[in-house]
Amino acid sequence: MSEVKGRARLLIDHQIMDQSPIKIEMPKYGQISWNLMEVKELFDLFKSFLLLPEQYEIIGVYFDTTRYVWSLLLEGEDIPLPERGMELPLAVSTYYVENGKVSIHELKFI
Repeated sequence: MSEVKGRARLLIDHQIMDQSPIKIEMPKYGQISWNLMEVKELFDLFKSFLLLPEQYEIIGVYFDTTRYVWSLLLEGEDIPLPERGMELPLAVSTYYVENGKVSIHELKFI
């Protein structure tokens, strides 16, 4: 029987996205998409660009138009499981940008 992994949301704003080696356009307000498909390259870009630790897997990438941020859905064994009926925890990250490279300094879950 496999162990249940926790999930959390990681929000990425335009300041971090401006450091991306590949420009990812922010969706425009008022655009609605149905029947979305997975773009594996987008998952890989976020994983390598944000230098997420190996124990976390990105299982969803969404754009939150109300906050104007990318919302990544992370999965990992050390992410706490939420109580029944509660929202997924938020992954709060601290990043450093040095010589054009973004690196994660700290990742905690609240």
